[in-house]
Amino acid sequence: MKRLFVAIDFHFGDEFCAYVQNIRMKMSKLDKTTWVQPHLLHLTLKFLGETPEYKIPQIEQIVKAQTAPFAPFECQIARLGVFGSRSHPNVLWIGADGGQVLLDLNRTVETSLAALGYKPYYGHFVPHITLGRIHRLDDKKMFWNAIETMQDKFSATMQVQTVKLYESVLQKGYNPKYVQIAAFSLLNL
Repeated sequence: MKRLFVAIDFHFGDEFCAYVQNIRMKMSKLDKTTWVQPHLLHLTLKFLGETPEYKIPQIEQIVKAQTAPFAPFECQIARLGVFGSRSHPNVLWIGADGGQVLLDLNRTVETSLAALGYKPYYGHFVPHITLGRIHRLDDKKMFWNAIETMQDKFSATMQVQTVKLYESVLQKGYNPKYVQIAAFSLLNL
């Protein structure tokens, strides 16, 4: 069994790394957060979870066929957000806005994999890149003030040209390793 997900990679430059480092410094005195390493940042289109290896060729075939008609597109990366409640935030993320194309790509991947038994997610898709998982906050007021001050400090436009299938190998201390299984170029008819 392999723990799989379908995602879009982003390769961020020094400006973004400095922005995230600044967030981490502001938060380091306030909470206990497991930060995602910069080279692991991605936007998940579909989390498949534990998957038998025999299904991988079928997954590849479906994702390739369903993503091929999509043309490459731009994605605006900006806007800090938090999942969880104001009193118990649990994930810190930065938003990814690829317009209707990104929403359609997500819906296509979700619904096409239902044929293999993967249930579509029927909730509201929030395109995001997870920056960290929050385990404990010592000072919630300082946390939310830090979020507000960092909110509009970064914006970048990224090109989306491929969708990838990854295996997530969990290691100690939630330090995952992502192994690329396949890459699918957009508009690859």
